[in-house]
Amino acid sequence: MKSIVRKSLILLAGLLCIAGIFLFTGNRVYADDAVTESAYAKLYVNDLAGFTADSATVDPTTNNVTNVSAYGRFGYNDSYQNVEITSILNFSTIGNTTFILRAQGDSLGTAGGGWTNSGYYIRWYPHGQFDFCKNGAVLQGAFWGSLPGSMTTDTDYTVVFKTINKSDGSVQITFTINGYVILDYNDSDSPLLEGGWYAVCSEGSVFSARGYGFDSPVLNLADVSEPILSANFAATLDGDNVVTSGANSGVGYALYTDDSYTYKTTVTASANVSASSAFSFTIGASKTNAAEINRPNVVDPLWGWSETGYVLRWYANGQRHLGRAGNDSMVYVWDFPTYSAGDSFDIEYGITNFDDGSVRIHLKIDGNFALIYFDRPREGYTPLSLVEAGGQPSSILNYALVLTHSMDGQITNDEKTELQTLTLTSTDLGTPVSGGAGTFDRNGSVSNFGGGIVGAYPNVPENSSIKMKANFTATAGNLVFTLASQGTLDTPWGAGWTRRGYQIYYYANGQTILYKNGEHICEGWAIGGYSISPNTDYTLEVGSVNIDGAIRVYAKIDDIYIINYLDYDDALVGGGTMSIYSGGFAGKLDMAFSKPEVYVESTQIDTNDEITLGYTLDGQSDSDSVQYFIDNATSTAQAEIDGTTLRALSAGTIDVYVCVNGVYSDNLTLTAEEGEYSYITNLPTSPLLVGDSFTFEGALSSGEIVDSISYSVEAITGNATIDDNGTLTATRAGTVRVYVTINGLKSEGYLISITTKVEVANATAMAVGEVRKLSYWTPENSLPDEEITESYEIIDGEQYITFNPLTSEITANSIGVFTLRVTITGESFSAVSAIVSIPIEAPIVTLQGVEDMYVGQTLELYPKINDGVEITSKNIVIVSGQDILNIDEESIVFDNDQPIKVTALKSGTVRIKAVINGIESKEFDIVVSPLQATIIVNNNMIAGSTQNLSVMFNFQSDELDQLAKNAVFTITSGQEYARIEGNTLIANDEVGSVTIQATVGDYSASATVNITSAVIVAGITNNQEVVLDSKIRISFLFLEESEVESVELVILEGEGRVKVERVPLEDDELASDQQFLISALDSGRVRFKLVVNGISSEVFEFNIYENSNTLYRYVLLIAFILLAIILLTVLITTIILSKKKNKKLAKEASEDKQ
Repeated sequence: MKSIVRKSLILLAGLLCIAGIFLFTGNRVYADDAVTESAYAKLYVNDLAGFTADSATVDPTTNNVTNVSAYGRFGYNDSYQNVEITSILNFSTIGNTTFILRAQGDSLGTAGGGWTNSGYYIRWYPHGQFDFCKNGAVLQGAFWGSLPGSMTTDTDYTVVFKTINKSDGSVQITFTINGYVILDYNDSDSPLLEGGWYAVCSEGSVFSARGYGFDSPVLNLADVSEPILSANFAATLDGDNVVTSGANSGVGYALYTDDSYTYKTTVTASANVSASSAFSFTIGASKTNAAEINRPNVVDPLWGWSETGYVLRWYANGQRHLGRAGNDSMVYVWDFPTYSAGDSFDIEYGITNFDDGSVRIHLKIDGNFALIYFDRPREGYTPLSLVEAGGQPSSILNYALVLTHSMDGQITNDEKTELQTLTLTSTDLGTPVSGGAGTFDRNGSVSNFGGGIVGAYPNVPENSSIKMKANFTATAGNLVFTLASQGTLDTPWGAGWTRRGYQIYYYANGQTILYKNGEHICEGWAIGGYSISPNTDYTLEVGSVNIDGAIRVYAKIDDIYIINYLDYDDALVGGGTMSIYSGGFAGKLDMAFSKPEVYVESTQIDTNDEITLGYTLDGQSDSDSVQYFIDNATSTAQAEIDGTTLRALSAGTIDVYVCVNGVYSDNLTLTAEEGEYSYITNLPTSPLLVGDSFTFEGALSSGEIVDSISYSVEAITGNATIDDNGTLTATRAGTVRVYVTINGLKSEGYLISITTKVEVANATAMAVGEVRKLSYWTPENSLPDEEITESYEIIDGEQYITFNPLTSEITANSIGVFTLRVTITGESFSAVSAIVSIPIEAPIVTLQGVEDMYVGQTLELYPKINDGVEITSKNIVIVSGQDILNIDEESIVFDNDQPIKVTALKSGTVRIKAVINGIESKEFDIVVSPLQATIIVNNNMIAGSTQNLSVMFNFQSDELDQLAKNAVFTITSGQEYARIEGNTLIANDEVGSVTIQATVGDYSASATVNITSAVIVAGITNNQEVVLDSKIRISFLFLEESEVESVELVILEGEGRVKVERVPLEDDELASDQQFLISALDSGRVRFKLVVNGISSEVFEFNIYENSNTLYRYVLLIAFILLAIILLTVLITTIILSKKKNKKLAKEASEDKQ
């Protein structure tokens, strides 16, 4: 028994161990197993469906939430599970705001309740703290996020809330604001795995919430494809409109796209509308058979749809149904508008695929959202996913259908985007750039190409169709056209492109490839069957259409589509370069439209005869722009064209072409045969120099008599004049062509070369160390308009210089002399200068700008050395007077044109010199004086007059002149005689002396002005001594401009000592009452003044005295007479003695002779 029990216990223990192993290892995720995230959809808040709100409003055109009131809320009840939802919030009032995801419940709750499960929610406090909760339980409370600062109004906050189920059974919750991670939390403890509501609740805040959903292009169906009519839903076309009637009637459109899209159309219920009438819209339908497109409900691999897409039916009574084959969950709902006969609606219908496998369908009616529906995967069902890029071109084909049911209606689309139909011409596409494997004709078409980079056209706009005629001599490999590329011409895959564009491959066997920026879009058999054979004409067409930001890129051959791709995702807008690459094709790509052709009555012509040129062109008119040309490159004869007249000048072939409205014709070959001709008998043996002349002579080939002769000259690159005698004068270097016309026969042109005089322009002496760029001189207007090069040749003295022939720069190294000459060469001439000698001398330093200064003045001095010498050191040296002048070291720049600033510190004489590179200038003396101001004033002025005052300094400069203008003038003494207003001195009526002071900044000056009367008294001086009984004649001068009306002599003192009377004037005086006679009657002092017209003169004073020295006067007279007698006696005695002496000397001389 014990053994049995023991064995039973052992067995039980073993079973428990096995169970434990299974229990602990059965569902364990090992460290080696990678934990993965579920695929998730990236959505904006306005992408969402199921909007519900309390105190919040939504914009029906954008689905953005325009306003959430304080304690309001909004949410979306559409089972949001593995999602990343972005909301851009902008607050007008700050408050708590809560974000909720995966909440469960039948109605919109709050963060505090109202849910059966409140999901994951995050509360954002204005000061920057956050709470994180799960179904009411706090997982992280009152934590600080990484968002800097506090919540502010009128600021956009991009809030991203993401929940993702992971393979280990947990849920990853991420919450960011403006890119700052607020929360990154993994919930592995009873996580909320099911989807639910997304909601945002206000707890006092007021805000709006928006997103960038639904911002993709909206397609105009007319731009996508031609309307497809089918017997299965018969309709008729009325211009651009589709007219429907009966049970099922409408139209289809083919879209080649691998991406989500939205299309627009306009539908009208015309007549016979009942409750069962309906519009239906299909998106994303596809089929694999070649049968006509069928009604939306027909699913059949042979004659129906393999994929019905999403079919939305809208009944007249407001009922709607969204369906897709295989999804029975879509039901009838009564939430659309009703309509009746005559009603018309603008429709937008779209499909969007998301990364979690869900598909969103939306419909707008007249610009407002009527439906937003998410079709999500579930067990046994997969929503529609458009075929991804990379397969056959036909694999990305799907259809849109617009139908009416049980009524008459109309379907209208916007007008097609207007396409420019262009062709391979420079006029349409710009001048082509050759890639080396192709040649281009004069129109810019590809006249011949082989393998490699053919070329490119740089100016191909959007919304253009480029057509060309093609004929191939080889069809191996492929031919590639690239549209909308940008960058440098390269192979389709080359790195020269910054944007490779759309690359379309043609293959001879009917296959094709489409790349976008190197991304493989489709490859395989073309949409329409085609093949390419050598030596066969084809019409190729490539183009692109911008449809609201989407691009339809297409390619055709003989009007058969091979590619018709709708690029909806980051389309390459803006046009660009069209390039051509041959991977084995060879041949010709010509313009697609007709070219003009030259027309003549006969292609045979004699030399010196004329023919009239014409042209033919489809649709030609009198307004055509027409010009004819001779192809000199292929012609063997010479000819000239004047308007529409061609003259053959020599025998041979003449190739002629015409340009009509910018398009050139091919050549037409004319044959010119020799006839009698004129020719020039003498030509210059060397080029003519500009300004020189040469006389030509002419003759007839037959030797006949010359009845008339004239000469003409044609400028080619040069120019000249020629007179009636055949004398040509060269006026510009290059080439000209000279003709002689004899008896009406014009000769061929004779090419004459002209050169010009040229000199080395800057052949002046150089200084050691100088670097000079050589240049040349030619007479004005003597050079042709062509590229001209120059070269300099050193003849002698190379040991003194360094010469760089690449830059034409000479560096003088030592004293000496070198010689050189210049040669200039153009495309049609050359000229050589005479040899010039250039001496190299020691450099000279000068100092410019030296002048005397005043104390405090700053002066700019210019030390200079010979131009071209590199300056390695530069300064101004004070030889004497170092304390008088200061040198601003910061102003020293090693540049010949930059000054050095010096400032005068005090009065005195300073001696300075400049030193550059150790070389000294001569010395200069600068006298520094104090700055003194002087008042500019007339020191004498008449009472009652005015004069302007100004100040002048003893130095002149603009700064001092401006300072002087700001002088302030005052009167320091004599204020009773004058006053100052501004800078005007105004004298009063009183006579006296005034002292004026001027203040100018820190400087002042003074001056004295004497105020004198306008009445000037003559005939007496002040304080004069007057003898008793004598008389004084008094006159005056009146300085006023007015006439003298009254004159009065007023005795101020001593009236009884004189007698005053008016006396007549002399005959030359102006009046009889302007003089006075004063008689001295008694001794003593007398004071008087004159008053003229009320104006007083200066007061005069004189003294009358009695003369008691009469006897003394007589004594003096007698003494004077006696003195005169004595002097006369001495004079006579001197004369007598002189005569006696002269006689004695004469006698002695006579005796000596004997």
